[in-house]
Amino acid sequence: MATISMSTNSASTSNNGGTGNKQLRGSLVTLQNDIDLADAILQNGGTALAANDIIEAIAVPANTMILYAGFKVVTAMTGTTTDSALHVGITGTDVDLFAASFDLDGASVGDITPPAGLSSGVVANVPAFTASADTIDVEIHASSGTITGGIIRVFAVCVLMDEVSQSGSANEVDRDLLA
Repeated sequence: MATISMSTNSASTSNNGGTGNKQLRGSLVTLQNDIDLADAILQNGGTALAANDIIEAIAVPANTMILYAGFKVVTAMTGTTTDSALHVGITGTDVDLFAASFDLDGASVGDITPPAGLSSGVVANVPAFTASADTIDVEIHASSGTITGGIIRVFAVCVLMDEVSQSGSANEVDRDLLA
């Protein structure tokens, strides 16, 4: 089993900088990161993705309430697998906390993971609280062949309970240079 770091804090070339991860101040935010599965193979030393591999997709700050998380298929999966199932969760807590056994090879572009634990219109597993910094992960739960490509957009709707800032003060923004 391999753990491939592609979170918003990693050196992954497909990392989009964690759209929504800048200048956050205790408000409702959507964190997202496009995961290119071909790049995940490169980040894994060129080794094919396999069952039980974990992709760290989104860095979540400490003291964050996660209201919902999942992913959307942006580009269809490529490869030889005919039975791939993906989980979305927090490794070490519950790897399928947000989505369980999503059929990636059977999915179409635009498909979104349904919530895990959905019963009578109520999702039992959320919200989830992270007391310390963590990552939202995608686990390749099962795969009968190889996954060689495809892009998924992992997202999380969160309330950040602490003030978080990844950039400097307002004097560093373009609007101040234009005034």
